[in-house]
Amino acid sequence: MDNTKFWILFIVIMVVMVVGTQLYKRYLLKRFMSTLKNREFDAFFKIADGFASKYFFPYFNRLYMKMNAYMMMPDYKKVEETFDELLSLRLNKKQNLDVSVKAFYYYLDEEKRGKCKELLERIKSLGQDAVYEECKMMYDILLCDKFDYIDSMQKQLDQVEGWNKGMICYMLAVQYHNKKDKENEKKYLDMASEELKESPYAAKINKMKEDNKS
Repeated sequence: MDNTKFWILFIVIMVVMVVGTQLYKRYLLKRFMSTLKNREFDAFFKIADGFASKYFFPYFNRLYMKMNAYMMMPDYKKVEETFDELLSLRLNKKQNLDVSVKAFYYYLDEEKRGKCKELLERIKSLGQDAVYEECKMMYDILLCDKFDYIDSMQKQLDQVEGWNKGMICYMLAVQYHNKKDKENEKKYLDMASEELKESPYAAKINKMKEDNKS
């Protein structure tokens, strides 16, 4: 075989390998998504811990996907262990912010003030002021019973719709609850329930409405 034919064959083989690798990687990713969507957790973890996944996906990506699975199950002990491990890794700025914010909202929902305070400091240190201010606002309202954001939120209502409008109404209702203003609390709970009736917040809104009657 002369040199020209050899190099042509070599290039063809390399192209086939690269294309095949990308196709198989795409196939694995689809399997990850489908097993999660169908809540087939045993199959998901088998794929995540398999040789092919370890070869094609960085440790951070596999751990992050596992954390999503633990949240769906839910396995709260594993979720918190995985967040601790993710936050201890050497992360780039984008990964650091993503994991920190996701962990913050998880602990906010679990009402763990200490963890939220730690994560707020971490988010602040990353220099993303807008993200930090939003997280701080949620912390102040939901865990510190503050109502300092009523005016600014009311001004936003006419500019948003759907989910965003529902969330602002919910946060306004919580602030009026903190302020002991039952009339306005009920008003914004009714508005929030319309926009968020199919969301995870529906149960919280209904509970607040029941409490508001007493």
